[in-house]
Amino acid sequence: MREVEEAHSGLPEIPTCDNGRMCPPVEKQETDVPDKPQLKRYRHTWHYTLIADNGSFLIRRFLFEKNADGKLRKTGKEETEFSKAGEDGKSVEHFEKN
Repeated sequence: MREVEEAHSGLPEIPTCDNGRMCPPVEKQETDVPDKPQLKRYRHTWHYTLIADNGSFLIRRFLFEKNADGKLRKTGKEETEFSKAGEDGKSVEHFEKN
């Protein structure tokens, strides 16, 4: 992920990863997904990553808008940035539905 962001984001890598660049998951940000034991969720500043037991993963970006004072706030909407199926052909979306 770092290599892809370096090549395509145009943003510098910084330790806090709060400049809009996507960063790889870290264990301290891992949470369970309620009623979906096969999924783990990793929270990031601008996005989150879901990883399934079968190796599939998905990256969703939070959508923001500017308030009247110019500050960003989440819209409550998300957009899938990237999704890759596991070796069995099942995607994270499959596990989210079931």
